[in-house]
Amino acid sequence: MKKFSFIIGILLVAMLAISAFAAGNLPWNTGKPAVQVQNIKAIAPTAGKSRCDTVTGTKAIQKSYSSSGYLTLEAQAVDSSGSPVVVKWEEDGKQVWTGSTFASTNSQGNTFSTVTYKAYSGASRTLGSCVRRQ
Repeated sequence: MKKFSFIIGILLVAMLAISAFAAGNLPWNTGKPAVQVQNIKAIAPTAGKSRCDTVTGTKAIQKSYSSSGYLTLEAQAVDSSGSPVVVKWEEDGKQVWTGSTFASTNSQGNTFSTVTYKAYSGASRTLGSCVRRQ
């Protein structure tokens, strides 16, 4: 009989633990409300919601975006018709990527402070760019 009572007791405790876990009421949860983590910037849902620019120029720097304090950055360069354009992407003046789109992680928001892009063509042309930062 003791063995049967012991097994029933273990089953009751297990069922209570499972139901508490499913409800989110864990024994170590003190009931305090969740605290929002500070200094985290949410990434914009679309590139246009973060920042978009149109610039006209030649091989010089077309556009520079600040990346200080942001953990990630995604950008894209397009021509006037919206077609992707291959450009040179730089972090703090050092070329790191070639392509129409760019994505990078900025460790703790301070590995690099600016992201720029330069067009390959020497002819003056109008390019658009959009950036998302988190």
